[in-house]
This record gives sequence, structure tokens and C-alpha cells, in this order.
Amino acid sequence: MRAAAGFGVVRPRPQDPGEEEKMGPLKGKLLLLDGHSLAYRAFYALPESLTTSSGQPTNAVYGFTTMLIRLLVEEQPDAIAVALDLPTPTFRVADFAQYKAQRAAAPDQFRSQIGLIREVLATLRIPVVEAPGFEADDVIATLATQAGEAGYEVLIVTGDRDTLQLVDSSTRVMMTRRGVTDTLVYDVAGVRERYGVLPEQYPDLAALRGDVSDNIPGVPGVGDKTAAKLVAEYGSVEELYGRLDEVKGKLAAVLREHREDVARNKRLARLVRDVPLEVGADDLKMGEWDREEVRRVFDTLEFRTLRERLFAGVKGAMAPEVGFTMAARRLAPGGMAAFLRGTRGRLGLAPELRTRPGSATLDGLALADPEGGAVWASLDAASPDDLEALRAFLADSSRPKAVHDAKVFYLAAWERGWELAGLEIDTALVAYLALPAQRTYDLADLAGQYLNKELKSDAASSEGQLSLEGDSGWTDHCLRAQAVVELAAVLEARLQGWGLSRLLGEVELPLVEVLARMEWLGLAVDTGVLGEIEDRLDQRMRTLEVEIWRHAGEEFNVNSNPQLQQVLFEKLRLRKTKRIKTGYTTDAGALAGLIGTHPIIEAILGYRELSKLVGTYVQALPPLVQADGRIHPQYNQMIAATGRLSSSNPNVQNIPVRTEEGREIRRAFVPGPGFEGLLTADYSQIELRVLAHLAEDEDTIAAFEAGEDFHRVSASMVFGVPAEQVDSELRRRMKAFNYGLAYGLSAYGLAQQLGIAPDEARGLMDAYFSRFHKIKAYLDSVVEDARRQGYTETILGRRRYLPDLVSASSQLRQVAERMALNAPIQGSAADLIKMAMLRVQRSIEEGNLDSRMVLQVHDELLFEVAPGERERLEDLVRREMEGVFSLRPALRVETGYGKSWAEAAH
Repeated sequence: MRAAAGFGVVRPRPQDPGEEEKMGPLKGKLLLLDGHSLAYRAFYALPESLTTSSGQPTNAVYGFTTMLIRLLVEEQPDAIAVALDLPTPTFRVADFAQYKAQRAAAPDQFRSQIGLIREVLATLRIPVVEAPGFEADDVIATLATQAGEAGYEVLIVTGDRDTLQLVDSSTRVMMTRRGVTDTLVYDVAGVRERYGVLPEQYPDLAALRGDVSDNIPGVPGVGDKTAAKLVAEYGSVEELYGRLDEVKGKLAAVLREHREDVARNKRLARLVRDVPLEVGADDLKMGEWDREEVRRVFDTLEFRTLRERLFAGVKGAMAPEVGFTMAARRLAPGGMAAFLRGTRGRLGLAPELRTRPGSATLDGLALADPEGGAVWASLDAASPDDLEALRAFLADSSRPKAVHDAKVFYLAAWERGWELAGLEIDTALVAYLALPAQRTYDLADLAGQYLNKELKSDAASSEGQLSLEGDSGWTDHCLRAQAVVELAAVLEARLQGWGLSRLLGEVELPLVEVLARMEWLGLAVDTGVLGEIEDRLDQRMRTLEVEIWRHAGEEFNVNSNPQLQQVLFEKLRLRKTKRIKTGYTTDAGALAGLIGTHPIIEAILGYRELSKLVGTYVQALPPLVQADGRIHPQYNQMIAATGRLSSSNPNVQNIPVRTEEGREIRRAFVPGPGFEGLLTADYSQIELRVLAHLAEDEDTIAAFEAGEDFHRVSASMVFGVPAEQVDSELRRRMKAFNYGLAYGLSAYGLAQQLGIAPDEARGLMDAYFSRFHKIKAYLDSVVEDARRQGYTETILGRRRYLPDLVSASSQLRQVAERMALNAPIQGSAADLIKMAMLRVQRSIEEGNLDSRMVLQVHDELLFEVAPGERERLEDLVRREMEGVFSLRPALRVETGYGKSWAEAAH
């Protein structure tokens, strides 16, 4: 092959079909991943809404990790490496200044995930290879060349077509097409079929046609087909230019004119196969994983499903799985009493339950003694003596017990007429207090996290083979009981160091029984009232629908986003909202930004609000009413990182109260048979009082203790006018700011909320902090303290960890700072209402009242009032709630009474 001026001679790699046999047996399979290419494709393929609960974007790292796990599972490589690009310029930019110049800077949301991808790779002990002055493709080319010569089978995974030049008898390229999971693998025949050239001729093809993605201009008029035809005929651009006189017409002229460009293009497209690297193909072995470290990283990223897929599919990379060494046996009828007599310490319990709203059935129970193994008893086969021994044991407060997520266990015990006492530790609850932002508190996860054990058996006893095959139900429960008792010992030892002993022992653990009792009791619902409300709301929706059609000038399906987009943005030509795949968004937030531009917007938002009420509550509540005429919401104690309770099935805490229609739904909640009314008790402005207490701001405390409207009094103090001269608008502004303080409200956010100019909002903030300067000092200090120690604390020492306070991403730092402001305030309020629930419940029991607490909605408690007990109950509730903590300013409770929740709340 002759060389032409401006070109270097390239020696093709052998393509002899017998080459593999000549090379000898394969040494193994090597996977080479183009890290940035795969991450970029994942970033743009997956939605931006894919984030952690703290707001960290994870779409790129999630997609990359998904692909990585798929490759590890399906390919089972013997060696692996990820090549990454460095931010420094490469030799190609020195050769051609416009190389990749058209590419915009990577978005902050993408760049913030590169470090996370590196962390995933480091955790999985996967080598990362990079070289200053070179691209990841050059690194891959060098490693692939070395590996092929050393006898490896190589699979390159990338979205960059330049790597196709590396394909030969030992190297294939897996090319991503859409996203990172739609792929096509190229061998030599595949490259030739797709591009019409051999792999080693791909740089010649690129030199003639150019490469839009790299901003390499091709020869004008030479496209894919012409370039492929020329390369196929002449073998290379060097040979083409050596025989250019054979090319006829305008093509010859344009090739001659762009000769130097073609030479440069080939230099740019040709990958470097001899990059100086500190590692070679034989060094690219994946190290052994630390299971606990992998679990920590994946849980932090909230990739539980990926973690389970990884653990299930890639066994050899981890240290041998360690399970639980235990003896397990079925108790024969009559054996329960003997077993319990033979144990003295804390037992781990794992019940077999069938659950229903507000109740559960206990079918069997596993009990594990740290020293005596685990036993299983089926209650269906238990003798009367067994049942009596078990009943007495469960009710004995002197017999310490450990349970995982114990609330449903209380329901199951009560269904049998039994009591559950002596609950010393709930392992799920302790884990929640330790890491309140963790995604799950599943027993198997916690066993791996704190015991470094898999939820499986490593050994069997002579008393009974522990096998998870065949009839494994009872052995599974024995295993769980063993895990609970071991986990309880470890967590108990750490409680003191975490500073959580008081919070667990005095608040969270006793609250489990109170919440279980509220679920057991439930709340009576009048479905007839819901039917009346539905008819009325349906009529209002029809009226709004007609109004929307009138504004639109046509009838259309108001619930159809495509039709709504056509009306708003094409026919009415309203200002376009954020662009989405299907056009422009019509979600509530986007439409709220169009309020005032056309009357149709207000009508649409009103229609949607009513539709949501009907679908979420009016129609959804009746099917949840049980045979007793009551709903039985579940209270979730281990979800909110701030410590607040949440509810589900149904979510009674989200019933709207700001609109008349939302408040009307509360009319359907009524006292049950045998009760004369409902009593509400609501902490007055508890979060603002907590803020004043934490800041020790005497002016704020004085504003509360004035005993008048706090927002009016604080506005009077800020603006220096008598309280009686504070009008409704000024009060509204002060109220918005007062409540926004605990959420890191900015001047811009306040301006948006109040509909005023940012400068005016900033002036309001300056005036406020000038008057209440200790509030400002506290808010600043709480963020800095959290940044220094890594977490915030409530009045009772509840912690919330905020690692993003030191994130390199300003966006994540700002989110974490708002959380740091809010967590001590909202968390302390949550502590106080939980303490109040415990005191009120204890006083009701001690006072032998028949009235009962049936609902908690954040700062509000709801009670069914027994005949003749209203005054006594109201005094009791107010005393206990206001006296639960010595706060400055003092806690204040507002009460109400009525024949429905709506009436009592007024």
C-alpha cells in the first residue's frame, strides 16, 4: 500500500479466520465501558424527576448502574474496566481547534452525578482508567489491543461509533442505540454489513464523510454511501489519493481541494492504541465487594431494586455469604410452656400474620432465644395449655421481647383477646431513628447493614434440619426471629452512642401501642353524607365544564391533556409552559403561572380541584369503610425524616382544609354509636412557638404571650404601627413570612407567594430580622451547626442527617439548607405531639374514661366523646397537651366540639 503526502501508513490488524486458533485458548472475557458515553445517554434517556428524597438527581447514575449490572449478570466477565474522560484538553483539540466545539457544557445536574458514578465503581471495585491528553476511546483502544494480543475476548460497551474500528476476531462492540438498554453488538461482519467497510477502514470512512457529533466536517457532497464506495474500492484514503486520477468529474476536484482536511480528519478519527497507561489488561480484575459498603452506597442513592438485582445476579464478586447459625424446631403440642420456662433473657419474636384494615390474625409464632435456638408454634395446632402459656408470656411485662415492626402484632394479640407487654425493642423503629431518611427498614436489609449477614441459615441442628426448601414457612419465621434477637442486641448497644435512648424509650416505643389502638378503633364515616357531597360537587363540576367550554369557544374533553393543550396554546395562544415530550405541560403548577392571563385558567383549576376531591376522597372513602361502619387508617411511624406521622389507606392527613369544599368532606366523619360527639384539640401555631423557643427571642416570645393574634402583633412590632391599625393585607404578608421562616423562604419565594416585587419582599425580610434579630441569628446558626456536625437535632435529640450540606452542587446545598432550617422545628413539633398523645392516652386510661382518641392529623387530635364526659375530657386533653413540655412561649391548645369533624373544627 502506497502512502500519500499528509498521511501515515496504517497496518491493518489480521482478519484471518483461523487467527483465533493461532492465538491459542482464550484467557477470559474483558469488558471495557465508555463511562461518559453511557452516563450521558442515561441522563437524557431517563426523566429529570429521578432524584433521591433529598433532591439529588440520579437519572444518569441510575441508568449507568442499571447497564453495568446487566452486563455483569449477562456477560459474567473475568476482567472489567471503565474508561472516563478527563476535563483537560486532548491532542485532537491541538490538531483541530473546532473539535467537538459545538457541544454545550454539561448540565450541572449531569456533572453532579459523575462523582456518584465514580463512587459506585469504587464500591464495586471496578477499575477506572483515564489518561491526560487522551479520550476514553483511546484508553479503550489501547486496552483492547493489549487484551486481544494477550488472548482475551473483548467486549466494548459504548455509544461512540469510532470504537467500531477496534472490532476484530477477538473484539466486539456493543453499541447503545436508544438509552442504555437498547443495544446492538457488532462483530466484523456486522460492521461490514452496516457501513460497507471493514472495521479497520472506519477511520477512512469518517475522514471522507466527517462526523457531526465530533464537529469534524466531511468532504462536501460526500455522504455515507459515496464514502463507503470509495473506501471499499480503494481500501484507504491514502490509496484513494494515490490513485486520484482514476476518480472522474466534480468528485475528483472536491477531493483534491479537501486533501489536507481528509488527512486531518483521519488523524482525528483514528484511535490511539498505545496510550501510556499505568495498568494493562491483566490488571483489570474486579475486586471483592464489601457487602455492607455496597448496601450503604446503593441505599444512599435509593437504588434498592438495583441492589437486590446485583446481589441476586452477581454472586462471585462478594465475600462468601454469611448467614445465621441456629437450631430450629417445631414445638410439639404442649411444648410451649416448657420452652418458655427454659428461657430467661430477651426473646426475638416473628409472628405469622394475616392483616386487614384495623386488625390482624395471629396464625403462628417463632421465638428465638440467643442461646437456645428458635422454635415455631402453629396456633391452629396448639393445645389449650400452649395457648395459655403463650398468652401469659405475651402479657408479662417482666419478660422482655424484641419484635420487628411491632404495630400489627398488637392488633393480632387484641383480636385473640390477649395483651402484648414487655416490648423492649422494635428493631425497625430503632433503625429508623438511627437513619430516618433510609428508604427501607426491611429486616433482611438491616441484617446485612448491622450484622453483615444474609437472611439465610448457615447451619442446622440435630433437633431438626433448618431448610428453606419445601415447607419452609415455619423455618423462615424462625430465621426472622433469630435475626431479630441478634439485631436487637447490636442496636441496643449502639443506642446510647446515637443519643437515642430517651427518644426511643419514652416516646417512639410506647407510641407504637397508641397508634395500633387508633388503627384498631378507626373512625366512623357517614357514607350518606359522602353521597350528598358527591352529587353537589358533580353539579359544580358540570357548571365549571360549561364555563370552560364557553371560554374556549368549543366543547372538548377537559380531562384530555392533548385537547387542553390545543385549546390553550394553539387556539387561545396563551403563553406556552414548560415543554414536555407530548407538547407543553398543563399541570397545576404550570397553569397557576397563567392565572390572570385568561379566565379559562381559573375555571380549569377550579374544575381540577373538585375532580381531585371527588376521586381522592368522596368516591375513594366508601370502599374503605369496614363492616363496623368505620375506616381504619394506617399510621406510618417510619416514613417522614422529620419524625412526623403520616397516614395511609386512607390518607386522612391530606384532606384539604383551606377550601370550603375540602372542609365539607369532614362532615362525613362522625361519632360512632354510643358516643355523643367529636372533640378536636389543636396546638396553636406550634411550629412558630418552637422557633421562638429555640431562638430564645424575647420579642417573639412577648408577641405570643400578648395573648392576641400573633401575626397582627408581630406585624405591629415590625412596622411600628398600633396592632389595631394592621390591616388584613399587612397581616397576610406577615403570616406568609412567619410560616415561611421555617422553610428557608427566600425573598423571591416570598414575592411569588404574595404577588409583590422581589425588592419589596426583601424589604419585608430586612424589617422583620431587624426587629427579631435573634431569629435570624438562630436560623443562620442551625445551618452552620448542621454543616459542621452533619445533622440537625430536635428538642428530644431526634437527628436528621444532611450530607448534601457540603455537596459540590449549589442546588443540592440549598435544598439541604432548607431541610436544616425545617427539621429541628417541624421535628420538635412532631416530638411534642407524640409526647402529648402518650400523656393523653395514659390519663384517659387512668381516669377510666370511655371517651377515646381516634385520629391524629399533625398538630391536631380527634376524640370520640362518651356521654357526659365532654367537659372532663376537654380539661384533661388541654392540661396534658399544654403541659407536655416547658416551652417559651407556652404551648396553647384550641378545642372544638360538634356532631361531625367539620363542626368540631370550627
